[in-house]
Amino acid sequence: MAKNKKLSLQSLLYNTNFLVGFSFAMALIIWIAVTLNESPEVERTIKNVKVEIDTSVPEQLGYKVYGQDEYFVDVTVRGRRYLVGDNVLSAKDIKVTAITNYVNSVGKQSLKLRATPDSSNAGYKIVSTSVDYIDVYFDTPKSIDMTITPDIIVSDKLLFSDEFVSDIPVLSTDRIKISGPATEINKIKKVSARINIEESLKATKSFPAELLIVDEYGRSLKYLEITPSLDSLTITVPVYKVAQMPVSVSFKNAPVGYLGSELDIVASPATIKIAAPEDVLSSMTTLNIGEIDFNSIKNGKNSFSFKTADISSIKVLDNVETISVSVDVVGGKSIKSKVNSSNISIVNAPAGSKIKIAQNSIQNVVLVGPSNDISNLTVDDIYAEINLEDKKLSAGKHTVTANVKVKNDRCWAYGNYKVQITVTN
Repeated sequence: MAKNKKLSLQSLLYNTNFLVGFSFAMALIIWIAVTLNESPEVERTIKNVKVEIDTSVPEQLGYKVYGQDEYFVDVTVRGRRYLVGDNVLSAKDIKVTAITNYVNSVGKQSLKLRATPDSSNAGYKIVSTSVDYIDVYFDTPKSIDMTITPDIIVSDKLLFSDEFVSDIPVLSTDRIKISGPATEINKIKKVSARINIEESLKATKSFPAELLIVDEYGRSLKYLEITPSLDSLTITVPVYKVAQMPVSVSFKNAPVGYLGSELDIVASPATIKIAAPEDVLSSMTTLNIGEIDFNSIKNGKNSFSFKTADISSIKVLDNVETISVSVDVVGGKSIKSKVNSSNISIVNAPAGSKIKIAQNSIQNVVLVGPSNDISNLTVDDIYAEINLEDKKLSAGKHTVTANVKVKNDRCWAYGNYKVQITVTN
């Protein structure tokens, strides 16, 4: 048996393929051993190693980092080639920390950098960093609400001619919340939206605006955040055309057949200077200052007043706050009558409720109209309607408004009238 083993070993020693493979393996082992023990030390610079800022100490003082929030440095290391080679060592294997232990006040602080291998048994040394310090701004956070004021710069003249006037500019957002370092927030003197107008205007136009937040010397401030985000801040400059316009009024609840010529209407002032968009003016022949309800017109002379501030879509240029209107019923007559309960109807009653009129009639109803028509009226020509739409009525008695009407289409009821009803649910 031993003889066979000896012969087997001898056969291997005389086997060419075995000797070639054995020689290659031994050479590789020797080369690796020499490389590991005799490899020279080299220096290599690792690019763009991220700096970590430990904010635990500043946060205890209420400080926050503002401005640049990411810092990168180059780190030079020394070690054996097989430890620091390009395909072995990268930026993630090195830790660079900014020391914040001595941060005790707001403002820009120079923080010393400390670079260490990410592993305690890395086998290489840190030689240097491309910078030894970084400047970091610390401050206490603060927020305020500010009003934006329009700032319009005109290269020539704003309006096309004297036929046009402008009104107060309108901002798409006129108030914002500003957050940032307290030192910068406390310097804010003005928040404005600036536009440059290089053409003369004859119609309302909107312009993209630049938001400016400045101190008392007009200098911009740093590290500020705006809420809401103003990606499309605009200023609209209203522009109106000027016209002298006659004053008019309109009527509601008018009898179908009543002629406007039978009312003598006088406004004071009779005309007024206004400004409105040009397309609005082109469709106007008079300025309607408001509406008069026929139920408020009695026989004879009636007086009404309208505030110019309530007139929409136009701008009053005259120094007039109130316009007076007198309405005189020409050739009219008034009488008193009544509405019988049989002529009182209820519409839009709540579902599930039983409603009854709790009085026999509506007394002392004043009727107005042309003399001949008034004289021919009878009690049956007068009726009333009670509209209970959107009313929530509990069980019991209630007093509601009745709209008194006249079957003659040239007469009307003057005044407001109440009716008692009984509700059963």
